[in-house]
Amino acid sequence: MYKIYIASPYTLGSQAQNVRRQIDAANILMDFGYAPYTPLLFHFQELVHPRPEHEMLSLELEYLKICDALFRIIPRDENNNVIISKGADIEEQIANNNLIPVYKFLSIDDLRDTLNSKFKKLAIDEQILNTIKTKKLVEI
Repeated sequence: MYKIYIASPYTLGSQAQNVRRQIDAANILMDFGYAPYTPLLFHFQELVHPRPEHEMLSLELEYLKICDALFRIIPRDENNNVIISKGADIEEQIANNNLIPVYKFLSIDDLRDTLNSKFKKLAIDEQILNTIKTKKLVEI
């Protein structure tokens, strides 16, 4: 089962909508047989036991490093402006630095439609993943 890290905005826009977006993405990924990692679920821990932002990001990046791919959702607000995310930018850069494939989606519907049309089930190319994992082992 492929491990997919979900990256998307948190602090800009509605935090509740941002967390919901990741939960919806995770649900879709589970429907397609993936094992999603949903970092914005830490939102609920933050409500009860706040921790410094850098500490949470550091923890999330450790999970990213063991994922097979990063799926980034780049949503738009009600005025059709892209909701930027410095955290997701960092996550994407870390994924690129670690040779983890990055896939970008404009919305939850875009994610669902892409999986339905292109990936069907467990769509990440096995040969590419094996090449990436081999390169990681060589670098160590």
